[in-house]
Amino acid sequence: MKKYLLGLTLVFMLMVSPAMATTIVIDKNLYSTGYNVETINKDGRIYVPVRFVSEKLGFTVDWQNGQVIIKYIPHPPEIKGDDSFKARIRAALDLLAQKDQLDYRMICENVSWIETGEVAPGMEGYNSVAQTAGNCAIVINEKYLSDPSCTTADLAGTLVHEATHDAYYMLKLYDRKEQEKQAYIRQMAALELLGVDQDYINKIDQTYNKVMSQ
Repeated sequence: MKKYLLGLTLVFMLMVSPAMATTIVIDKNLYSTGYNVETINKDGRIYVPVRFVSEKLGFTVDWQNGQVIIKYIPHPPEIKGDDSFKARIRAALDLLAQKDQLDYRMICENVSWIETGEVAPGMEGYNSVAQTAGNCAIVINEKYLSDPSCTTADLAGTLVHEATHDAYYMLKLYDRKEQEKQAYIRQMAALELLGVDQDYINKIDQTYNKVMSQ
C-alpha cells in the first residue's frame, strides 16, 4: 500500500511539475555559454540540476551521509609552450597553491591560458606582458624567462601581477593606473608570502613608485 501511494505521489508531481528542455545561460567571468538542459517548472519556479550547474561553474558535487557536498576545485589555466616552459609555469602555480591560495584561485578564475612570447610594442620596459583585452591570457616575456636570476617565486609573483590585470578587465574596470597600483600591491604581498628576498621586493616597490609617478 505504501509503495502504491508513493507511486501516485510521484505521478502527481510529474503532472503538476512537467520536465521541459530549457536553455540555461551560465555566465562565468563575463563569458556566457548556453546549454539545453532538462528542468522542472513547479509553482512558477524553474528547478535546475544542481550537479550540472555546479560542475559548469568549477565545483564538484558529492552525496555523503544524506548531504549534498559541493566543493570548489580550482582549474589552473592552460599552459602553451615547450616542456621547459610548461614545467616552470607549473612550478610557479604549484608554489602559489601551497603558500598563497587566494592568489592561486584568482589566477584560476581569471586566466584561460599562459604562454611565452615577445614583448608587445611600447611595453619593452616591463618584465612581462598580459594580453588582457578580452582573451584572459598572460604572455611572459622570453627575455624575462631567460634571466638566470628569475626564480620560481619571482615568476609566481609575476603571474599574480598579470592575473590582477585580467581580473580587472573581467570586471570591466579599465583604469590603467588603478590596475597597476593593485597589481603591484598584490605582487609584493604574494612575494612576501612566498619568502622572496626583501631586496627583490624593494626593487619591485621602486618600479611601482616609478610607474605611479608617470
